[in-house]
Amino acid sequence: LDQAELKPEQDTEDSGNDWHANLIWIDRRKTILFCSDATLFCCVAADVRKSDIRSMESLFITSLTDTMRFEGYSPGIIAKYVMELRPVEIRRSSNRSVLGSMNDYVFHLKYLVEDAGGLAHSDMGAVAHNLNIIPQVKRSFFIAIEAFDQSIKERFA
Repeated sequence: LDQAELKPEQDTEDSGNDWHANLIWIDRRKTILFCSDATLFCCVAADVRKSDIRSMESLFITSLTDTMRFEGYSPGIIAKYVMELRPVEIRRSSNRSVLGSMNDYVFHLKYLVEDAGGLAHSDMGAVAHNLNIIPQVKRSFFIAIEAFDQSIKERFA
């Protein structure tokens, strides 16, 4: 947030659509990992520039849309889900459970990118998919993509 010169709002009640962002460095490039609070479904924006970070909402929506498209969601479902997320607000998080899961994702993300031969050779859709099929423990065992899919079906069935 400091690098992007963004002023976060105070942490408020969970809206059910909360997402977290973590800026990390991979191959000397900024990469942002976005993660859903409710499902731990994640998406990745790679090779991010400072100007991209200043328009965080656009960066997030593009990354999420690309990941959902990779996972096979229809354009109509993607559009409905994205509309539910607006407006995007930047806030600091104190949710230790999600932050811990994101730290685990960062470890796996760095490995997946390195295994692919670096950022230049990595397909972020495939990387996010591989992150989203890692078993998670948030109250009980589950797979993030399955939890996200169930959430989408409940909202738009």
